[in-house]
Amino acid sequence: MTAFAVVPILVMALIFFIFQPQIRRLQLENSYLGVGGMLVMSALCCWAVFANIHSSALALPLPYIPLFNPLELASFAVAYLLWQWNKSK
Repeated sequence: MTAFAVVPILVMALIFFIFQPQIRRLQLENSYLGVGGMLVMSALCCWAVFANIHSSALALPLPYIPLFNPLELASFAVAYLLWQWNKSK
């Protein structure tokens, strides 16, 4: 279930940390950080709620370590990206 969030998390991380100077220079903030970012971040937030409700939290074949559970790591990444997106507006 965590694999569904990997691509949107990587896309938003690339936009925030790698391509943000180019986006600001080309004056495309409203497209990439506004409307586009809102769509991706709302989908990620919905995914995080759905995944935390419907997941059994088993990280098989990995042992269960609460801090390094893949679902929790993805949820932390979504929360961090949401904070970065809110800060960039």
